[in-house]
Amino acid sequence: MKRILLALLLALTGAAAHAYDFVVGGIYYNILSDGESVEVTSGSSDKYSGAITIPSSVTYSGKTYSVTSIGSDAFYGCSGLTSVTIPNSVTTIGSGAFWGCTGLTSVTIPNSVTSIRGWAFYGCSGLTSVTIPISVTSIGSGAFSGCSGMTSVTIPNSVTSIGDRVFYGCSSLTAVTIPNSVTAIGYGAFDGCSGLTAVTIPNSVMEIGGRAFDGCSSLTGTLTIPSAVTSIGSDAFSGCSGLESIVVENGNSIYDSRGNCNAIIETATNTLISGCMNTVIPNSVTSIGGYAFKGCSGLMSVIIPNSVTKIGEWAFFDCSGLTSVTIPNSVTSIGEYAFSGCSGLTSVVFNAENCSTMGSLYFPVFEGCKSISSLTIGEGVKTIPAFAFKHLRGLTSVTIPNSVTSIGPYAFSECSGLTSVVFNAENCSTMGSSSKPVFNGCTHLTSLTIGEGVKTIPNYAFYNCSGLTGALTIPNSVTSIGVNAFNGAAQVTEILLGESVANIGASAFAGMVRVAKVTSLNPTPPECAAPSVFQDITKDKCKLYVPAGKKTTYAETYVWWDFTNIIELQSIDVESITLDAESLTMPIGSSTTITYTIAPDNATTTALEWSVSNPAVASIVDHNDGTATVKALSIGEATITAKATDGSNVTATCAVKVEPIWVSSLTLSAESVELKIGESTSLSCTVSPDNATTKTIEWEVDNPDIVSLTDNGNGTITVNTLAVGEATITAKATDGSNVTA
Repeated sequence: MKRILLALLLALTGAAAHAYDFVVGGIYYNILSDGESVEVTSGSSDKYSGAITIPSSVTYSGKTYSVTSIGSDAFYGCSGLTSVTIPNSVTTIGSGAFWGCTGLTSVTIPNSVTSIRGWAFYGCSGLTSVTIPISVTSIGSGAFSGCSGMTSVTIPNSVTSIGDRVFYGCSSLTAVTIPNSVTAIGYGAFDGCSGLTAVTIPNSVMEIGGRAFDGCSSLTGTLTIPSAVTSIGSDAFSGCSGLESIVVENGNSIYDSRGNCNAIIETATNTLISGCMNTVIPNSVTSIGGYAFKGCSGLMSVIIPNSVTKIGEWAFFDCSGLTSVTIPNSVTSIGEYAFSGCSGLTSVVFNAENCSTMGSLYFPVFEGCKSISSLTIGEGVKTIPAFAFKHLRGLTSVTIPNSVTSIGPYAFSECSGLTSVVFNAENCSTMGSSSKPVFNGCTHLTSLTIGEGVKTIPNYAFYNCSGLTGALTIPNSVTSIGVNAFNGAAQVTEILLGESVANIGASAFAGMVRVAKVTSLNPTPPECAAPSVFQDITKDKCKLYVPAGKKTTYAETYVWWDFTNIIELQSIDVESITLDAESLTMPIGSSTTITYTIAPDNATTTALEWSVSNPAVASIVDHNDGTATVKALSIGEATITAKATDGSNVTATCAVKVEPIWVSSLTLSAESVELKIGESTSLSCTVSPDNATTKTIEWEVDNPDIVSLTDNGNGTITVNTLAVGEATITAKATDGSNVTA
């Protein structure tokens, strides 16, 4: 449901012109259908003003009528009316009867009145207090709505329900007592009662309507939901920013506040529907409902547990005290405006691995969060949904991790402060669309780094990134560049295509009017889908650099043949390879990283071939970007060799020695024992570290005439006494470490 909270708009009918039957003493009347009673109505043009006293009966043309009703809109817009006295004969106050009587400061409702109809006193901002008599059984919607000067109201036990918006906007109302007769509190009943400091919901209440207490920002302390409540509408307690705790009474069959969480949870669905500044979201909650924390400016921090799969619309709207939030990997859906207006939010960690929905085009999740300067997208995230981070204007840089496979339309649209993007998504297949580019409106995005390991640049990936400047480098790992991938990057001056680029989509580099140099390192010219690949590049002036000996090949290949200035690159051989370690000594089972440097740094081919002389002893488990990881497999020695693959035969070596994990200490179960002749005892030895390669123990005794030893294995012996005297028992490690105890 989409909602924007605006001023309450109500359609009224016919307040301007009313027919009346007669007028007596300046008051207009209509004769009712029984022919014996009348209702007060409005004149055709005159407005009531000053103090009005309505008689209990009125005589006209020789007949006396009982005044039983104040008709609909009777005093509508009578801003000059200051007080009105209603007689005991009146039973009904009609709809809109005193609408907009802003000068009305006093009204006494007699005990005869049984019904106050909708919007009866709407906008009577001068009223300060109202006593509703016990005779009243029905209060219509909005009856006292907009009575912004009203500070107190008494609701009698005769009332069983408080209708929709009855006290809407009564911002000066500080206290209200809801009697035990009330079973339902209507939609928006106390919405906007910002002065209300305390409210007690009686045990009789079964239903609390949506937005019932929305905007009651002065409510403090504890809100208790009685056990009889079976229905709580959306947004019921939004904006109650001063609430410190929420408790659902035991025995409630629909809601709970499990584990003293200070929240209302719908038991059957495990949905948190309302929270406060001290809420702790339990691990059992699977959904945070719409508007759950809306307007909770006192909420300073929140931990969303991994059990949560859905965050509802407007869930944390206007939580201005929040400074950081982490979206866990379990979340699959985030509703519209979920964190909108969180003006204090500076940091977002997004770990939702398979989130499919985040906000919408016109209601982005983080709308208005201008202070967010840090966005971390976790490794493991596969999908960045459409509109996900739209309008994060304070964000300056972002890294797309290698796990991402899809980025939705407008995901980073209008992030106007974004200057730098690092794109590491190795197998991303989808990015935005032609009408909704991922980085639409990111006019200050000047720097793009595409990580080694990226294989594909999807269609429209960086479409209309008009701020990109300087050289655009496509790394050697990329094999395919999609349609319109970089179309519109008009400030780019140079394109470098890595040696593996094989396919380029239509208009991939269109609109790059400033490009003066294109370098393609693939000996086989990449296949271009259409002549529009390099559209807008002036090909008779732009220099095309190709591998040595491949000028003719490029000149005879579709699209590439449009370049008239083709220059062959000179092959630069590797001259040296330097490893940061000439030798390594490693414990078995461990890993270590060595760094390598290739000279010159502009060598044409920088790929290395790694080998190990004794692969049973050590192995190379990874090598990339100037580092190689060595794994120690078994005790022994081996030589690691790094060899250039450009034919120069340049090599570098590192000697590896794999040693056992030596025993560092032995601990006996006892430092001394006293035994009688013929007695025996057990003695054990603990080896440290626990993962020592050899844990065998050798036992010795310096006086074998006094005691004998029986080796039980597993570091345990039995000590047997033979004669009176003293002896020392020694445990010794057998791994060559010479450690004893």
